[in-house]
Amino acid sequence: MSDSPQFNIMLTGELLGDRDQVISALAEMFKKEEHQIEKLISSAPIAIKKKVAREVAEKYQRAIEAKGAIVKLEPLSPEKKPMHTSWSLEPTEEELEQQDNQTAQSTEPAPLTGKANFAVKDIEQEQALTEPKQRTPDVEADNYYATPESEIVTEDRVAGQMSLRDVYFSFDGRINRSTFWLKYFLPSIGLFIVFGILFAIAPTFMSILALPISIALIWISIAVSIKRLHDIDFVGWWYLLNFIPGGGLAVLIMNGFIPGTPGSNRFGYPEE
Repeated sequence: MSDSPQFNIMLTGELLGDRDQVISALAEMFKKEEHQIEKLISSAPIAIKKKVAREVAEKYQRAIEAKGAIVKLEPLSPEKKPMHTSWSLEPTEEELEQQDNQTAQSTEPAPLTGKANFAVKDIEQEQALTEPKQRTPDVEADNYYATPESEIVTEDRVAGQMSLRDVYFSFDGRINRSTFWLKYFLPSIGLFIVFGILFAIAPTFMSILALPISIALIWISIAVSIKRLHDIDFVGWWYLLNFIPGGGLAVLIMNGFIPGTPGSNRFGYPEE
């Protein structure tokens, strides 16, 4: 094993420029969303890479500080080696023999000998009990610009693909045009065709189900439209355009054809 010094690469949380610009630059470098970098900086000081050689550590430091974030290289203490036997708290065999000889020639009570009856508390254990536990997400060694993955953004509605349950029933978050067409509009057309066939085959049975089915479809329509409006940074009240002449077409155009705002807006982050 190499005896060369190793370092932890610590993100201090100090920034050299405008916070939004620095976060944007780091997000671009790490290929991640800005809110993920925001959480990382808010958790500082935090290790983004551990136990690396000086050359690698300095490479990370130069790249990250070029984007405006201060990085500190924390040297790791070398492995402690056993102290010389003359410094031991326990007497050596020679010292024990010398004490026995002195005891035999002296009338004074014999000094206490043997192993020291105490234990030195491990410094690292003491620090672990007294200091806040520090999260240490790591960067993959084979990918220089990979971002720390642990404990960074776990909410499905903030980043990632929204579940079908949230797409159809939640009024929070954002969905893109692809989700609108493939998971709502086109399936709705197929569903109306199926219901039309079922009403023709079993009109009495389907009339019983008509009310709950209608309520569910209205709810889904509102939920999907509101999240699509959020995606273009419009409040959900724009859905009420459906109740004025020509307004339904306007809402359909906004939902189906206007692209969402890039990055975050007041309703969150877009789907990946």
